[in-house]
Amino acid sequence: MIATKTGLVFPGQGSQVVGMGRDLDELYPAAAAIFRAADEILERSLSSIIFNGPEEVLQSTGNTQLAVFVMNHICYSMYAGAGGSFNFCLGHSLGEYNALVAAGVIDFETALRLVDQRSSFMNEQALAHPGKMLAVLGLSDEEVAEVFSRFSGHGVAVIANYNSPGQVVISGDTFAMDEMGELMRAAGAKKVVPLKVSGAFHSPLMAEAERQLIEVLETTEFADAGVPVCSNFTALLSTDGAALRESLHWQMTMPVLWTKSVQTVAAAGAGRFVEAGPGRVLTGLIKRIIPGNVELVNINNVESLQLLVRETEYKDY
Repeated sequence: MIATKTGLVFPGQGSQVVGMGRDLDELYPAAAAIFRAADEILERSLSSIIFNGPEEVLQSTGNTQLAVFVMNHICYSMYAGAGGSFNFCLGHSLGEYNALVAAGVIDFETALRLVDQRSSFMNEQALAHPGKMLAVLGLSDEEVAEVFSRFSGHGVAVIANYNSPGQVVISGDTFAMDEMGELMRAAGAKKVVPLKVSGAFHSPLMAEAERQLIEVLETTEFADAGVPVCSNFTALLSTDGAALRESLHWQMTMPVLWTKSVQTVAAAGAGRFVEAGPGRVLTGLIKRIIPGNVELVNINNVESLQLLVRETEYKDY
């Protein structure tokens, strides 16, 4: 039997690009309304930074996370407005906040304010504890773990993201990452690529930011989800609002279990994945996680949305 269920996925920090969403803003009043609403809630023109940059301003953690969150939400809203449906939600790191909105756990404004505080806390710690993140391509999880056994132990170095077979992200302070990068190359990594982020996220260097965010999360009401959400922290599906809030508690210092999360959703019956947000990063990862016959859809601009509408009309016909 061919699986027909859909997993709705949202990218995280790193997918941003100056100018994203401008075409949706210009053509669709619903998209423009979300950009304007975000500006009003934040009391500053985030949309101007998204559309015009400059790039170094957009790349600042305090802007990047908000920009990607808003863009993800617009793409999801356009997808839903075009008749798109889904059975599961999951998001990569920051994208988990979008998954919670799509599943009805928290509303857009609540999530936007949480992301604003999250990014502020993380940016403070990135400045206080300089670090970076490196994507390691071409080594298995086991090979990466073996390389860690040879680390000198001087500084902080951890696995931050299990993204797909053959792609792991490591995180830590600058000195440790320089050493680990060389060790990974010596072990046969095809590439070691610095990520477009401003700090060592998903590492112990974010412990204080995590503590601050937990205090905020504990005062925020989380409803039970309308569809199951797969947690980055546990890689398990849940509709329990309290459990989903608890998983966010540890998201900043613990690794993103993306490979296992996608496998969990596929095992639950998803044979179609829709990536709502800028770029196609998660689509590429899912192809490697679930090789074979899986349908992949991207919603990230006017062209992709109009293609979806045409395909929907054709299937309905």
